[in-house]
Amino acid sequence: MLRVRGLTKRFGGLLATDDLDLDIWVGELHALIGPNGAGKTTALAQIAGEILPTAGSIHFDGVDISRDSAPARVGRGLARTFQITQLLHTFTTEDNVALAVQIRCGHSFRFWADVHRDQTLRKPALEYLERVGLSSRAQALAGELSHGEQRQLEVAVALATKPRLLMLDEPLAGLGPAEAAEMVGLLRRLKGQIAILLIEHDMDAVFDLADRITVLTSGRRIAIGPPNEIQCNADVRAAYLGEE
Repeated sequence: MLRVRGLTKRFGGLLATDDLDLDIWVGELHALIGPNGAGKTTALAQIAGEILPTAGSIHFDGVDISRDSAPARVGRGLARTFQITQLLHTFTTEDNVALAVQIRCGHSFRFWADVHRDQTLRKPALEYLERVGLSSRAQALAGELSHGEQRQLEVAVALATKPRLLMLDEPLAGLGPAEAAEMVGLLRRLKGQIAILLIEHDMDAVFDLADRITVLTSGRRIAIGPPNEIQCNADVRAAYLGEE
């Protein structure tokens, strides 16, 4: 589904992404891990179209999207969440998802119609909230949700764009044990339904969920493989633990 070759990003003298190759298969949950500052979010931002690479190519479903804008990539079926949640805090939970449905459908504005009664927006919005376990919080303001619920809502908003590849940037960050378990359960339910590229520091969750893992350090890939191989990889252990 996704084929990245030679992805390179320089910020002046800083080499943030160093000749990265990455493949993600249909339905795969692929984790991208590495120490702090390894370049994981920068790589994801290039795949999402928020940062243009210095060199390299990105193909999605056989199409070169290397120079496409971020909205154009969403239209092709890529969606992402962020380390810091990006929500409309003064809108209800349902409204946040309904807006994503509206954008996906190219919904025309009808100025004399009550958008709150438009079932072409409301029905799917409630279905996505049900999918992530937030249906009981549909009328709560997004800003009143707990941190874990906001993480769940951001996934619902991303799903409402009907992605074929969902990119998640540290969805467990800042969550307590119960909220983390809820998010892991959600990711487990989504696994296999769509392709997922996961950046996460919780190694228990990564090794539990991932089909394959790519490890970065200093923007460079040092290992790729199934969880059992990554756990035993000497280069990976050295990158995390400083072992020789």
